Amino acid sequence: MQKVSSWRDLLQSLLSSPAERTRIAATIGVRTITLTRWVQSDSVPRPARLQQLLYALPVQFQDQFRSLLEQEKLLPSVSLQEEMVPLQEIPFSFVREVFETRATTPDMLRFWAISHQVLQHALRQLDPVPVGMAINMVRCMPPSTDGKIRSLRESIGRGTNPWKAELGQPMFL
Repeated sequence: MQKVSSWRDLLQSLLSSPAERTRIAATIGVRTITLTRWVQSDSVPRPARLQQLLYALPVQFQDQFRSLLEQEKLLPSVSLQEEMVPLQEIPFSFVREVFETRATTPDMLRFWAISHQVLQHALRQLDPVPVGMAINMVRCMPPSTDGKIRSLRESIGRGTNPWKAELGQPMFL
């Protein structure tokens, strides 16, 4: 990779691969054209988007990207500990959404729909600036005749980069 003088140059070189451009855009929740506009100086991302972009980049480029952002005073110099956002209470709007899902989803799909909502919310709370997290929903298998539960089964999983958004096939534990 050639010497870069700005975060836009670094981003442009990383976006030269269509697959990487699509992955980064999906990770931070923007369209690929938005990334192109940022590179071409047609628009400037908000600080929160820059923070997400930083953690969406491949690990080997994150320090360089951070220092370029700090040079342009687009990102304050802070340690990772200072960046951490304290967990908040579960908002009533989310609880209402879950109750609505429960009331309107057929029995066969209810577990999957609610699990998906809960895992998405958990990822947003626990990994607000996606640095990589995977969460699996684990269910107890029915107890044996002696009343003891002897196995668990992964049901559904969600993740942020470097894990896939939809985690692999469930398995017995």
